Order: sequence, then C-alpha cells, then structure tokens
Amino acid sequence: MMGAALIVGPVLASWLSLSLSPLLPYAAITAMTVTTVTLVVFNSSASLAPSAAAGHWLGPLASSPLRRLLAADALFVMAVTAVDVVLPVYARQEHAAELTGLYLGSLAVGSVVGSFALGTATKRLPRGLALPVLLGLFALGCAALAVAARLSPMAVLMVCPVAGLVIGSLFAVLRTTGGDLAPAGQVTETMSWLSTLDMVGGAAGAAVFAHLADAKGSPTALVLVPVLIVTAALAGATCARYR
Repeated sequence: MMGAALIVGPVLASWLSLSLSPLLPYAAITAMTVTTVTLVVFNSSASLAPSAAAGHWLGPLASSPLRRLLAADALFVMAVTAVDVVLPVYARQEHAAELTGLYLGSLAVGSVVGSFALGTATKRLPRGLALPVLLGLFALGCAALAVAARLSPMAVLMVCPVAGLVIGSLFAVLRTTGGDLAPAGQVTETMSWLSTLDMVGGAAGAAVFAHLADAKGSPTALVLVPVLIVTAALAGATCARYR
C-alpha cells in the first residue's frame, strides 16, 4: 500500500502542479491529511495495557546491536530521501521537469514489484544477512542511477525502477530486525525509535542533498548516495550475530 501511494502521489502532484495550478498539490495534501486523521480517530482500537517489564533507563537504546540498526535505518532513509530530492533537481537542471513525477513514481513501481519478488527470496537467506544483502543491492541500483544521470534524462527514467526494487523490502526487513532485537516488553518503543530515525534520516537527506545538487550538480550528488548505503550495510551487518 505504501508503494502504491508512492506511485500515485508524485504523479498526481506533478499533474496538478503543471497542468492546473502550483497551489493544488498543497490543497490535495491538506485534504488527504484531514481524511487520514479522521480515519485514525474513528478506527482506533483499544490500546494495550503498558508493559510492566523493568529495563534499563535508556530503554531499547541500551542495546548496542539495536543502536547500530538505528544508525543503519537512518542512513538508509537518508539515501532514499536523497534520491527523492535529487531526481526532481536533476529533471529541472536537464530541462525535463515533466519527468519529475515519472521518476518518483517509477521508483515506487520498482519497489512494489521488488517486494513481491523478494518477499520469498529473502526468507531463504541465512538469518540476519537479508539486511546487508538488500542494502548492497540498493547501493548497486543507485550507482546505476548515478551513471544514467551522466547519459540522459530518459536513461534515468529507465533505471529508476531497477534502483527502487529493494526499497519496500528494506523497510520491512528493518522493522522485523528491530522486532528481533527489541528487549522484552519494549517492541513498541523500539518501533518508535525506528520511526524517529526515519524522520531524522529523511530530514538530513533532504537538507544535505538538496544543497549538494544545487551547489555541485545533481549527478555528483547521486554519486554520493551509494556511499551512504554501503555505510548503512556495514552497520546492519554487525547486527546479524546478535539476532
């Protein structure tokens, strides 16, 4: 469902902005946000009783493997956001703004297709190796994207689905690994930390790579994305032996 939303959202925003009015995407965002909050309010289930399990005052952060997983998560989301930010800048710099929505939508298409294809395959990997292996594949996809950016906007469009193949699976594996590493009675808090690091990584990726794309050029910014992903893979690999 997230993949489907990531396909429809960029295409809808791009069409509204370029065909009708630059203000309409913001109106659509507002309407969808209000609808989402309404659905949550009216469909909330009863909360579970708080856990009485005693633990370290740092909570899940007391776990060294979990801290490394959180670092891997932040770096991964930073890389995903970097791609999402740099591709529209690239389209603008190459005078191909009409491809912006297609770039982001085709990344999500790759993510949906990859999730179906890789969902079963990742279960065949030795326990704990799925995260570094998938991150390695993501690094290769983003490296191909950086090469395509040196060729043409259409080459980038062709590579985008390939670059996005493992994104959905990686989000899932990060969450399941977090569940495996969470201390007893602290799974919810662990997931909250993962969501927090998602936001931190996303904010850092947007800020840093938007600046790099404008200052050094979007192809140069894309070259640095695989470096982030390889660093995330190294952090994720150290968690395997603790699962």
